[in-house]
Amino acid sequence: MANAITAWDGRTGPRPVEATGSMLPLILAKITISGTTTSEAITLPQLAQIKGVIVQVLDSGNNVVTTDIDVTWSNNVLTLADGLTFNLDAAGQNIYVAVWGTAKL
Repeated sequence: MANAITAWDGRTGPRPVEATGSMLPLILAKITISGTTTSEAITLPQLAQIKGVIVQVLDSGNNVVTTDIDVTWSNNVLTLADGLTFNLDAAGQNIYVAVWGTAKL
């Protein structure tokens, strides 16, 4: 049985991200958490609807963190939170995200 590939827009098969007007509905960002918190909601005003997210966390030594971060979204709000063993506000962490969705026109 072959693996199934689903594109960013929910269709079957790999597809390039389409540009809408002069804006590509893809946001690449580095997030650093300051203060003490167990969750952080991040509003992305450029998007009307988030369709998917890729998250990579690096520790203060620039090593990949292999614990679980809780990632959810609704409309254009991305929420990052503590997982079972992940601590969102651990010192020196950098959280990198790739977020795609429907552009807010």
